[in-house]
Amino acid sequence: MMEAGLDELDLSLSTTTDSNELRQIVDGADTLVVSPGRRKEIESYCKHRQEIIDFVFKPDAASVNLLRAALAEVRHH
Repeated sequence: MMEAGLDELDLSLSTTTDSNELRQIVDGADTLVVSPGRRKEIESYCKHRQEIIDFVFKPDAASVNLLRAALAEVRHH
C-alpha cells in the first residue's frame, strides 16, 4: 500500500449487515467501494452523495495472500 502511495488513506473494511453499523460507516465515508450485489443497499444509507465504486474481485490464492499481507501492513501503521 505504501509503494502505491495509498498509505495516507483512511480505510475501513466491513462486511456487516447491521443497519446501525452500516449507517455509521456510510455517514463517515467520502467514497465507498462495494460489491455490486450490495450497491442498492449501501445507496439507501447515503445522505451526502458519496461516490460509490463497484468492486468485482475474483482472486487466485496468490492474490488473496498478497492482499492479506497488504492489509496487515496497513493495520500495523
